[in-house]
Amino acid sequence: MPSGVYKRKPLTEEHKKNIGRGRLGITTLAKGTSWSKARREVQKPRKPIIKNNKEYSFDWHEIRKKIYRRDNWTCQDCSCKCNGQTKTKIQCHHIDYNEKNNKDSNLITLCNSCHCKTNFRRSDWINYFKGKCKPLIALGSLPLS
Repeated sequence: MPSGVYKRKPLTEEHKKNIGRGRLGITTLAKGTSWSKARREVQKPRKPIIKNNKEYSFDWHEIRKKIYRRDNWTCQDCSCKCNGQTKTKIQCHHIDYNEKNNKDSNLITLCNSCHCKTNFRRSDWINYFKGKCKPLIALGSLPLS
């Protein structure tokens, strides 16, 4: 076979019928209508997220945004702020380096530059960030979850 040419599976009758209905504008969900909350919940992926060969929980994106809001979109080491207009990128760092431990007390917001520094001498960074979180926990602004 020449390159770029492939054999297709034959379409089922039901598939052909659905294609025809779609061409006529007959769909189960009318165009322009938003999905209900129940439909969105069903569509959410329940598989873990794989990023840089690390496995994160399926709701990692929501967890990290919650931490960004808690920390006011500010790096907790150098205090640079990500306000959407600067090129500063922030990241959510696991204090104990365990990607499965998503407790609020184990997560902290860092800028890209500060997050890169934490890859060396990890035990020192663990102690440093735990020390930074203790006053927040004592004041009650950081939940113990």
